Amino acid sequence: MLSNRSIPRATVIPVLAYPDVNQAAAWLCDAFGFSVRLRIGNHRVQLNVGDGPVIVREMRLNEVNAAPGIGYSVTIRVDDAHAPLQSSQGSWGADHTGAGDSPVRRATI
Repeated sequence: MLSNRSIPRATVIPVLAYPDVNQAAAWLCDAFGFSVRLRIGNHRVQLNVGDGPVIVREMRLNEVNAAPGIGYSVTIRVDDAHAPLQSSQGSWGADHTGAGDSPVRRATI
């Protein structure tokens, strides 16, 4: 797998959406002992928790006041992002995004 220092090295990365990213990151750090790995503007914060990461991102307009769980995702780092998408296409109706030709090779399912 290609190295990319801008994303945590973990295979599985939870992504949580909050209306106020900085407030959410501060709360997670205070309440659970997370630490900030990287801030990207005011819209995304990568956090360390134990030996794993969590990404907190800004909630999109269509996610505000949506049902619980909307805006959360899991990023999975894989060697070939196209292979699992091709084998699962149509089998369970998931919305597969992010498997373009990026050198990062990750898919959000």
